[in-house]
Formats: sequence, C-alpha cells, structure tokens
Amino acid sequence: MKKVIALIAILIAIALIAIVVIQPKNTTIEPEDILSENIIAFTSYENGSEEFEFWKSSKFYEEISKLDIKKVLQKNHLATAEDIKQVDEYMKEVSKYSYLAEQLFGLKTVIAIEEIDFEKYKNNIKKPIDALSLLDKIIVISKPKINTDILSEIDKLFGENYKSVSSMFLDRTIKTIKLDDNIDLSYCFSNGYLIISFSKEVIKNSIKRIDTPEKKRLSDNMKYVEMKKKFKSGWTNFSYFDLDNTIQPFCKTIAQVMKDNNLPKSQVQQIEIMGDMYKGFKSAGCASYRESKIITNKSIISINKKEMNDVVKTSYNAPLKAGETLGMIPENPIFYAAMSLDLESQITAMSKSNGMDLERMKPMYSMMLGADFDSLVNSFGNVFGVLLSDINTDSIKPAPIFSVFMEIKDREVIENCLNQFIKRMNMKLPKEKFKTVEITYFDIFAMTGLPIKPSFVFYKNYFIISSDLDLIKDMIESDESGNNLLKSKYINSNEKLSAISLINIAHGVDAVEKSLDKVPELNANPQIKSNITEIAGPIFNAFKTFDIVTYKTKVTENEIISDFFFKIK
Repeated sequence: MKKVIALIAILIAIALIAIVVIQPKNTTIEPEDILSENIIAFTSYENGSEEFEFWKSSKFYEEISKLDIKKVLQKNHLATAEDIKQVDEYMKEVSKYSYLAEQLFGLKTVIAIEEIDFEKYKNNIKKPIDALSLLDKIIVISKPKINTDILSEIDKLFGENYKSVSSMFLDRTIKTIKLDDNIDLSYCFSNGYLIISFSKEVIKNSIKRIDTPEKKRLSDNMKYVEMKKKFKSGWTNFSYFDLDNTIQPFCKTIAQVMKDNNLPKSQVQQIEIMGDMYKGFKSAGCASYRESKIITNKSIISINKKEMNDVVKTSYNAPLKAGETLGMIPENPIFYAAMSLDLESQITAMSKSNGMDLERMKPMYSMMLGADFDSLVNSFGNVFGVLLSDINTDSIKPAPIFSVFMEIKDREVIENCLNQFIKRMNMKLPKEKFKTVEITYFDIFAMTGLPIKPSFVFYKNYFIISSDLDLIKDMIESDESGNNLLKSKYINSNEKLSAISLINIAHGVDAVEKSLDKVPELNANPQIKSNITEIAGPIFNAFKTFDIVTYKTKVTENEIISDFFFKIK
C-alpha cells in the first residue's frame, strides 16, 4: 500500500513540477512532432479534466457513488476495521493530490508505444527482468494547464524513498527517478510539454526531434496521417494502432518461442493461424465525440483484401444485409443483433483456429445431422441474428425469452434435416397456425409445468428458433404491422450494414431486478438478498441512466467502419 501511495506521489510530483516550470504556450508543435515515426500505438486525450467533470456531474456518477462497499464488507465480516482504515487512508492520499493530477492530464495527454523488435525480445520471455525493458517503449506526453511558483515543495513530495538524478541534454534538464532496482522513470520539460518515459534515451530522441526538423516524426508517418484524416475534428480522444507491424510479428515470435521450448505442435499452429487470420489488416483508428450528453465512438480498420487469408476475405465479402432484419424486431427489445457473414468461411476459419481437420470430420457431422454437411451449410443465407425480448419471471426460475433467426436459401434441406431429427428422437410436436404460417413447438408445460413453449417456424426467407411461442408471434406481428425497429430514431433503416446491434439497458436492468425477486435461493436467505440489494442497487440505478445503445459495422473494399452510440442522462 505504501509503495502504491509513493508511486502516486511521484506522478503528482511530476504534475507539480509541470505547474511550476511550464507556462502553457501558443505553439505549433504537437505531440506527433515529438514522437518517433515508428509508433505502433497512440492514444491522445483532449481536455481530460473537462470530461472527468462531465461524468462527475452526471446522474450515472451520482447513482454509482451511493455504492458503499465498506458497509457490506464490515456487515459480513469480510474486512477488519484496520482494513477499512487502510483503504480510507489510501483514498485520502489519492484525493489529496487530485487537483495536481488534473494539472498533469489537463489540456492534452498522449500515451504512445514505440515500435517493438519482437525478434530481439523472443529470448527474454523467460527472463522477466530483461523483459521489463519493453517498458522503455512507452512514452507519455502531457500539456499541463497552469504555472504556479511552488517549486520548493517538490522535494517534500518525493520523500526519502525516492531520489532524482538530473542530467543536461541540449539545454534541457532530464530528471530520473529510481522506482525499483530494474525500473527508472525519466522526465523533462520542453516547448510547453512534459515528456515522461521509462527510458532516458527515448526522451533524448524526443528532444532531438523537437530541435531537428529533418528528424522523422509520427507526423511524417503517412499511414498515421491518412488514418487521422478519416476522422472529423472535435474528438475527446483519438487512438491509432499499426496492426501491420504488431499482430503478425508478435504471433511469429510467440510461435518461434513455443517451438524452441518444444511445446505441442497443435498449440504452435493455433498461434500461427491467428497471425495468418490478420493478414491484410493494416492499421486502425478510433475516436470518441461528445455533444452535450450524446456520446459517439467511431472506429475504422484499414484493410487490404488482396493480402488477406482467402477464408477471411470471403467472410468479409458477405453482402451488407444485416439491416434487413429490423422489420421483424418488436420496438422495445432488451437486446438485438444481426450480422451478415459467409457461414462456410466462418466454419472453416473456426475449424482452423481450433486445429480441426474439417474435411475429415464432415462425414461424421453429416451422419449426426441426417443431411449432407455441405448441402446443409449452403442452404443458409448470409444473415444471422439474435433477439432477447424479455425475462420470464412467471416460471419456477427466471428464464430469458429469446430467439435466433437465420436467412435461408433452401428450406427443403433444412426442413428434411429437422424432420429426421424429430423422427429419430421419437417426438410428436404440435403445430399452431398463426396468420399465414405454422409454428411448431415443444409442449414443455405438459411435461414440466414450465409456462414456456420452445418453438420454430419458417417465415418468409428466415428460419426462426425461439424459447417461447409468443415471441415468434410478436416478431411476425411486428413485421406485418410496421410497429418495429424500422421506426426507431436510433437507427437509420436505409443503411447497408454488415452488423447491427441495439441494447436497451434500462429495460434489461428492470428485467434483471424483477428476476432477482423471483429467485428462490435469494428469497430463502435474507442476508444474501440484502447484500445484493446494497451492492447491485446503486449499480442498477446507475446503468438505468443510459439510453438506448447502438452499434453498427459496415465492411467496404478497403475499410471496416464501426459506430457506437449512446446517450446518458
């Protein structure tokens, strides 16, 4: 606990130095001009203190703050008075320096990772101390908010456990603190920025890039520049990842290490396959935007389909049809998701990743399914989805009311397969006529007394399986009446999408709360129920402050574009 507090004190001390030494300037230099051209991961936060204040003033924060873990721990004798005292002291130390921390992360904070030579580090996997040198690749650049004349207080903040050593480099002072026998933390101030790294050399190179225009910088990296251009301005945070120079080199190195250590061939192949699956994934970017209480997150992955694994490429070539299922979805579901995919490619990819010989297994699958495996797979279309409508609290135990739906191309093949299965199981399943279709269901109530009827139906060009007969009726009624998600203000029904999902968090939380009231084990134990109420209550109320959450993805020839949207009260 003391070491954690000391480390926090160091970070706050750095903020304090920043306040003393740096006066924020109107300068054209950006963190991208300080960083190396070969950055593999980059995250920038703008006005972090404002974002923190936004969440702190929200209804979500107000509700989550009512969670009193200490009370529950003490009541159930899970923590001593001394434990609670230590936690209180720790929190006091944290809050004591919160203002100074705000200065450190005030106007702008960037965290980046320089390119890693995985080949160099493969021999250090078994040597944790040597592997710690990977920390040297991390660099933090911060633009503090204000300047205050309190330099004399810094040495007091460090205490006796940590000593800093100063050295000069190109007219800058670099200070180094020994955190541990194997870890040093260095920092310096330059051009209105505080630069922090676990490597003094990284800081020296950063200073050189500031002073020497011809030095290659991140702002010269066209892959980064082009990705950043794809996002509109006004973001609160932006991240960039160089996938080309991380995933495959990493997998290659890990596979080689596993081979060198004589690990099973099947495990090595799984790592190699994982790397192979990410061929053609070039770079990724994501940004968050907040307009009042509406928060949007956008991500873009740059791809080259020519370089992709054939199975992956086929999968991403699936038609953009996910939005076509919106008409079948009632207006107020807890959760809904649909995606366009190539089923055959997905099965092949999953088999490879699990080290399975699919061709060898097909005859066995065909025998189990009662139909030719390839014919059955090809009888399905490209759209697959799931719907969680509600939670049934009328049964002995709460049970989700859900359905799974699949686009079909050949109803006859699927129907024959189902009939053979039903015959083999010696079952006689009743049918119910509803509008223009016949719904087949399992009469569970007659056998168990549970008020549910698992069902399936062929409706239009979809095969729908549901945990409850009434949900299938609701889906058909929604499609025919027009009272469905096509009317939702949160979804643009005209978009051509690869995937779409919607979560009604408040509805889901309400359903879970009702379910907990019906669990016999909880009702039989008031102490457990009281604990759950005290812990889960504030969490439930906090999440009820979220409005509908939506997520959508579209795959184009060169990009995978995703948008995540939600509103907070």
